[in-house]
Amino acid sequence: MVNKMAFEVFISYETFTGKDYAAYLKDALEKSKYPKFNVFVAHKSLQVGDDWEKEIDYALKKAHFFIVIITAYTNDSDEVKRECKEALNLNKRIFSLRYSKIPVFETKELTKFQQIEFKNDSELANETIINIRQILEKEKENISIEGDPEEFWQRGNLFYNLNQFDKALVAYNKSIELKPDYVDAMNNKGLLLIELSKYDLSLKCFEKAIRISPSPALYNNKAIALVYLNRTNEAIKLYKKAITLNPRSYVS
Repeated sequence: MVNKMAFEVFISYETFTGKDYAAYLKDALEKSKYPKFNVFVAHKSLQVGDDWEKEIDYALKKAHFFIVIITAYTNDSDEVKRECKEALNLNKRIFSLRYSKIPVFETKELTKFQQIEFKNDSELANETIINIRQILEKEKENISIEGDPEEFWQRGNLFYNLNQFDKALVAYNKSIELKPDYVDAMNNKGLLLIELSKYDLSLKCFEKAIRISPSPALYNNKAIALVYLNRTNEAIKLYKKAITLNPRSYVS
């Protein structure tokens, strides 16, 4: 049975590909001096014979932070999807971290999606601790979930990773409404609109983002939108521009 003291952090993960990452992250957070939290990880926090769904729901209800570790099979996990839905309903502080080798889009390496990624255990822990500290600082300044553009960017990314595209679009729109110059949200919204076959609207997102803060990634993504619009010559010019600015670009 779950210890009835509050679990400040709830980690959601898919069992086969995410269990070891979740266990490592739990240990890292509980060993950290600041912040130091009581962390819920199902296979570590529960025992055989417990009513797992009931205990999971209790821990989720009490948690302040909800962390999703995105690994290869996450999108096939009904339990992770259920936990995400409940966390959203409970209005928890949410962020997701995605294993960096998993492709996000059908175009795979050609796109530049902005999200929190990790390559190994230590990077996962570092990214999590940094993000929790940033959220704690915001809360000291009385920045609520409803007023935090990064919270809605994170939710948009989570919805996207779970293939809930309509909900992702709503979240990105809210993020940009709160922060009109939020380039990462514009970029991801643009790529999402490509997935929804709304290529003209996607192009406008990238153009607006480029006006604010031009980068090789944005030129690259704008070129993708142009390809879908059959404006191949314009796309080639942008791909070349992206490569010139960043010779290590994926596109060659």
